[in-house]
Amino acid sequence: MNRRRVLSTGAAIGVSTCLAGCFGGDEEESDAENDPGGERGEDADGGFATMARVEDPPDAVYLPSHRDGMIGLETVRAGDVAIAPMLSIPHSFWIWPGPERVDPPPNDAVHLMVSVRDPETGTVLPVDASAAIEVSKDGAVVSDKRPWTMLSQGMGYHLGDNYRIEGNGTYTATVSLGPIADVRLTGAFEGRFDERATATIEFELDDERRQELVDRSAYFDEDRWGDREAVSPMGDGHDGHAMPYSSLPPADDLPGTLLGEPTHDDGVYVTTLLPAGSRFVDGDERYLVVSPRTPYNDCVLPQQSLSMRLERDGETIEEADLTATLDDELGFHYGAPVAEPRAGDELVVSVDTPPQVARHQGYETAFRSTGDLSIELEEGVS
Repeated sequence: MNRRRVLSTGAAIGVSTCLAGCFGGDEEESDAENDPGGERGEDADGGFATMARVEDPPDAVYLPSHRDGMIGLETVRAGDVAIAPMLSIPHSFWIWPGPERVDPPPNDAVHLMVSVRDPETGTVLPVDASAAIEVSKDGAVVSDKRPWTMLSQGMGYHLGDNYRIEGNGTYTATVSLGPIADVRLTGAFEGRFDERATATIEFELDDERRQELVDRSAYFDEDRWGDREAVSPMGDGHDGHAMPYSSLPPADDLPGTLLGEPTHDDGVYVTTLLPAGSRFVDGDERYLVVSPRTPYNDCVLPQQSLSMRLERDGETIEEADLTATLDDELGFHYGAPVAEPRAGDELVVSVDTPPQVARHQGYETAFRSTGDLSIELEEGVS
């Protein structure tokens, strides 16, 4: 599938070498003889200014033109959480509601990301936009803003933004996280993550490190741009540091009775029903679990509003809002008790609000609409 290329808005990272020929990576991700050529160049200040972007992408998850180079910094502890910081080339992203594209600043900048996880289980935590990151140099603040909650095909769910910097030197990023307040915590997470946490991260920026960010970037073969696939996760180890990824358990690994894996707007809504007597419900109630994730990488799709109704013989016999929940066994999911499900009932899960998270390239055209998903309950659910 070939799509005409366009340029992203300029982003200077302060290396005065032409982009053409600078990108490295795995053989399957780059091809020096298939260089997109004129889609890359320098900006007026000598920084890397342009990167090809897929024009007219499908209304779904798609493979972008390239993988952004990324450097993992040392993971630090902040109270009850571990923070894994990452640096990348500044780039455009799309915020929600919208989508509205946010382009990098025209001056010297980096894309600074943090992934927040539970150090005991390695689970990436659903922190929200109450976080703040302040970047300073030589004791003076150069950039202070609230990062966006973001989805990236390679990095998963994280906090991030493009932060202005001022040339070479040592920078200090002060990360402040609020308590997890909008998600119910169960199992090993119950009673935790209820206080603010602050961490200080130091990192060096010089021409060599900036060039390393570029060298770690890689264009995919142009004939794959816009295809229905995704960049693979960075993995659990990168540059000598742990890089947590926000993947959810495979559908077959979830407990209970798997009801189905319906899709909506390219999101996959794995749905399972836990039996009476589970720790989530009282008495004879069952526990309905809806586990939304991306195709290909099973990356969590948080910050939605979901509800359910159970219909029997054309009548609604039960309805409820689904509660955003983080559990050490089920992962992040939306759940609610169900009183009397029977074979032949129709379960309708409604996406009342789609994920309110910013998206990197490849996710901006998916997970954008409301709608209903229907599942007919089969024998064995009662």
